[in-house]
Amino acid sequence: LARADQSANSSEISAVTIIRVPEPREIVVMGKGSLAMAFGAIGAAAVAADAYTNQKGLLGAIARTKFSFADQLTQDLSAALTARGLKTQLVNADRNGRPDKLLEDYSVIPATGSDAILDVSMVTLGYSTEHFLFSPHWRPDVSVRASLVLRATSQRLYEERIMYGLHNPLMSAAKLDAPKQYQFADQDAMDAADDATLIGGLKEASKAIAAHVAKNMRPTDIKVETP
Repeated sequence: LARADQSANSSEISAVTIIRVPEPREIVVMGKGSLAMAFGAIGAAAVAADAYTNQKGLLGAIARTKFSFADQLTQDLSAALTARGLKTQLVNADRNGRPDKLLEDYSVIPATGSDAILDVSMVTLGYSTEHFLFSPHWRPDVSVRASLVLRATSQRLYEERIMYGLHNPLMSAAKLDAPKQYQFADQDAMDAADDATLIGGLKEASKAIAAHVAKNMRPTDIKVETP
């Protein structure tokens, strides 16, 4: 975490504009590390359009429940920051078709009244295995990038990649574990799980990621200069 310069004429950040988390480009249901990968990446729009309503497993659960991880995480981020005493407001942003990337220009974000802007991009969403031999059980596979910037200057105060459930040992990121109740011995067990359990695993991921971001960006430790 990088902090802004502190001075005698400074005040703590008290209000944050949260850019709504974007919908992922695709939903992953993948047996990774195997020569014969199970399923793969399915366009999120196709799942949302009821194409998978009658399918078992995660894709069917999402289609039947109309669950939006992007909306869930946006709500959980707002709740986590509010619980820390911060005022929040939500805004939309055009990501030019790249929900996996953090924005480059925050000057166009309507953040009047806020001291900082929180940007969270959606890198991966789904359920996966880590390796067909060494870690074959299926678990939530959620990866995001988070960044906090000062509204006035776009100075980046905090940036982190967060991986929930599935961990890549070769990738630098904060790695959060998924509870055992949302892990499955094999794909058949995952496909046999009810919608509430599969969606519950993603909701748990959202809450854990939001809590991690709220804790690690530590906005009450950051000072913003005032005129």
